[in-house]
Amino acid sequence: MNINKTVKDTLKSLGVPVEFQSYSGNQKTHITFFCYNEFGEVFAENRELVTGYYVQVDLWSDKDYVVLSENIKTAMESAGFKRTSSADSFEKEMKIYHKAMRFKYTK
Repeated sequence: MNINKTVKDTLKSLGVPVEFQSYSGNQKTHITFFCYNEFGEVFAENRELVTGYYVQVDLWSDKDYVVLSENIKTAMESAGFKRTSSADSFEKEMKIYHKAMRFKYTK
């Protein structure tokens, strides 16, 4: 399974750039993501039957992003991801708002 393709395909319809790990474009509002953990969840006869993928989706914006963050959550949950946490912050050096959302996906 290609978890990066799954995340990108899930979020591409939201109308903002979506990139793996880093974004080098010009749009202030964009999404980056990465898989911060991946491991076997279910085993039988020494074989991994189910893999857990733990993904962080980062929303970056210089304006109110409440609606977009809800759309991210809805899209990810519709694709089978379960949200495990989220946190808002402001990156002073970059002068940009940042919402980090963490999800779990099992396959």
